[in-house]
Amino acid sequence: MIQKPKIIIFFLLFPIIIIAITVGYKKYILSNGQEVTLPITGFAPRNLLSGYYLAYQIDYGVKNVCPSKNEQNEEAYICLSTKMFSYKALTDCKLFIRGSCKFGEFIAGVENYFLSEKSSNTLLPKITKTSAQIVLAISSCGSAQVKDLLIEDRKS
Repeated sequence: MIQKPKIIIFFLLFPIIIIAITVGYKKYILSNGQEVTLPITGFAPRNLLSGYYLAYQIDYGVKNVCPSKNEQNEEAYICLSTKMFSYKALTDCKLFIRGSCKFGEFIAGVENYFLSEKSSNTLLPKITKTSAQIVLAISSCGSAQVKDLLIEDRKS
């Protein structure tokens, strides 16, 4: 009988611990990662369950990103310091983003930005008419997190 409460407590605490580790890792990247500002294009607002998500494409300044149109997720890397793309890990690159190629598109998990419903009414018209940039924090292992959205070089 004593075993059942321990198992229940374990199964209740396990997801909370995993979520706490994930949030802690993302917060670590935001606070310690190298900050990079990149231009974005191709805006598409998405109204999900609550609020708006702005979907966009990031211009990494690299030619021939994800040349194969394969539907499988292939691990890929973009070196931002030398403006190179590779399907192999970049050992000599100081600043790179790790992602995957699917259908000829590089996906690093930073292609969406959350806008509150109030700010989306004023920001969406501005974004489509002016230049916009995304500020990323990039860890030493290539993981990236969105830090901020800049519209006309001002924080949103």
